Formats: sequence, structure tokens, C-alpha cells
Amino acid sequence: MNKPRAHAHTHGPSHSESPEALLKQSGLKLTVARKAVLDVLLKNHGPLTIEQISKSVRSPKCDLVTVYRIIEAFKKNRLISRCDFGDGIARYEFNPADGSHHHHHVICKSCESVEPLDLCVVQSWERSLQDRGYSDLTHKLEFFGVCKACKPSTSGARHETLL
Repeated sequence: MNKPRAHAHTHGPSHSESPEALLKQSGLKLTVARKAVLDVLLKNHGPLTIEQISKSVRSPKCDLVTVYRIIEAFKKNRLISRCDFGDGIARYEFNPADGSHHHHHVICKSCESVEPLDLCVVQSWERSLQDRGYSDLTHKLEFFGVCKACKPSTSGARHETLL
């Protein structure tokens, strides 16, 4: 599995804040390049690789090295989260401070499409761990399978018996 394809849909109403406001809230200086990178992450559901982000940024002041630096700053300030699909390729997506869009992913092992899963069964376990005194908890959970489009059809299969 090399390059899972992200579904290109928007995050929705919970991310209605502007890139400028989000950068200000996180304590990061507003620059054209940071605004452009954050805008890409807000408008496209990823997770996206740094290369995908760089290709989507429409700013001449934002080359690949600049995108790497911005991603590091965003990670440090928890504006984004890193997704690891076990293939050695880092992917990133917007991480709202209020946790309003916490989700997981299912990745097709055949076509490598990525679909978000808005249900999280682990949150109750996190609350239980907080009750035990743990703080600053995070978790990652990804599913891998073969999507409906890639699943081999069994409807036309012939079953022959040997005599």
C-alpha cells in the first residue's frame, strides 16, 4: 500500500472558523503560507500527505520545504493530527481544538481509498482512563479491508463439481 486516496469532501460546519482565527487561537503568527496550508486542510478531508498539501497550496510563497516547516509548527500547536496507515507515509488532517470532528478511517487494501468513520467506540475507554487519573490522552484506530467496489463479485461464479 503506497498512496491511499483521500476522499475529497469538506469537513462541514464545525470548521466554520477562518484560517486566520484558528492561527491566532493557536498562537501562531499569520503568514500567507500558513494560511494557505491551513486552508487546504480545512477544505479537504484528508488525511493528506505533505506532497498532496504542497500541490494543493496556491501560493508562490509556499514551496515544499515551507510546507514541511508549517506542518511541524501545526503539529506542535495541535492544529493537525498525523495519521499512520502502516505504510511509512505520514498523512495529516485538521484537528479541531474542541474535538468536534474526532473520527477514524477505513482504508481499502485494494484501491487504497480512505473513508472517514465518524463513530468512535474508544471514547468511553478514554473517559474510564481519565477517571483513573490519566490525562492528555489520545488514541489512533484505523481499519483496513476491501471496499465494496473492489470486492470480487460472487454472483456470476460457476460452481463445478468433479465427478
